[in-house]
Amino acid sequence: IIQGATLSLIGSGSATLNVTQDTAAVKDHITTIVNTLNDIISEIDANDDFDEETETWGSLARTPSIRGIKDTLLTLMGTEINANDTITNLYDLGFEVSKDGSVSIDESVLDEKITASFEDIVSFFIGTTTGSGITGMGDLLNDQLKESTTTDGTIDSESDAIEARIARIEKTIETETERLDKRYETMTQQFVQLDSYMRQMESQQGYVSQIFSATEQKDS
Repeated sequence: IIQGATLSLIGSGSATLNVTQDTAAVKDHITTIVNTLNDIISEIDANDDFDEETETWGSLARTPSIRGIKDTLLTLMGTEINANDTITNLYDLGFEVSKDGSVSIDESVLDEKITASFEDIVSFFIGTTTGSGITGMGDLLNDQLKESTTTDGTIDSESDAIEARIARIEKTIETETERLDKRYETMTQQFVQLDSYMRQMESQQGYVSQIFSATEQKDS
């Protein structure tokens, strides 16, 4: 009977029902989007930069597909949703992007829009079903996150690729270890042979020295 409200009728009679918009909950959901975007961006940035202290690149430095998630989400912020003429993108709600890529929100702008254009905010996020229908920002964000996080998504595919690289590296290490072990074994055998040869040479040298000594004694 009333959209968004459930009525349980337990008897006959009359009553007065007042339904108000839960603007506080809407604001909480929107600010949660900001916090979530910042968490994702911060996690990517923290693992994408060059660490001057350790002189190493982050774990995501060579994973452009993961780093592309950040760019895609920031691009979505400016995507226009023509469900109404008042709220067409997240910037209209007070969203802001700083130079370092972090996201913030001007709560005074958000409060003003919630008070003056609540229905437009609703249509902006959930879209419309009239005519050809318009996909809302909520579905766009949800679809993008699903594409990134579900099985065979961007993160899962990148994880599989990393595991494959690790497996190849481990195989290479195993192969090289076997090669070095064989080389060490060969060198050990050669050393034993060389040691035996040197002992023979020392023995022969001693024998020759004895002959020369005996000859010198006869001559004298």
